[in-house]
Amino acid sequence: MPRFTTQQTITYMEVQESIYLLTNHGAIGQLTIESFDGQDWILTDTITTTGGQELFIKGQTIRFTPTDGMVYTAPLGR
Repeated sequence: MPRFTTQQTITYMEVQESIYLLTNHGAIGQLTIESFDGQDWILTDTITTTGGQELFIKGQTIRFTPTDGMVYTAPLGR
């Protein structure tokens, strides 16, 4: 899976129900996760810890925004 340190916007099609997201928060970093509803970005989660979690992504466009050294790993859309 690709590893990112910058903002990424990824569109996931109907093929996948969910993804496994890994985070490494560094010293004080965080990762905000937003979903596009067709008009606006809606904040869905803010992660401030190192670890992994499953995200429901079916048919959504997701924007991942890391700050202050956060590193995250997420699969690209299909």
